[in-house]
Amino acid sequence: MLHSVPKQRPLRSFHKALPGYKLVIADYTRQEAIIIAGLSKDEIAIELFEAGKDIYLEMVRLFVGGNNQDCADFRKVSKTVVLGLNYGRSEYSIHEELTRTGFR
Repeated sequence: MLHSVPKQRPLRSFHKALPGYKLVIADYTRQEAIIIAGLSKDEIAIELFEAGKDIYLEMVRLFVGGNNQDCADFRKVSKTVVLGLNYGRSEYSIHEELTRTGFR
């Protein structure tokens, strides 16, 4: 699994598929959010997915407004909150993680 290998570092270039094989990139966190939206019948989230939009970026836009660059800066925070709440994490637990990552 390469999920913990930073994308922008040379370490990724060390991983090569064997001849006849390919490395596949899959974003399962997006799939989880899509499944949760479907199960909860969240019409707004479903519309976002059907339009091909990034749910985490759109959540930021709903809360803070702003342009794409402003929202992109907070995308990781939004992803932490959305997935944390979906997994049943408490507000305290999410707050601790955001504080550890430097968000205030």
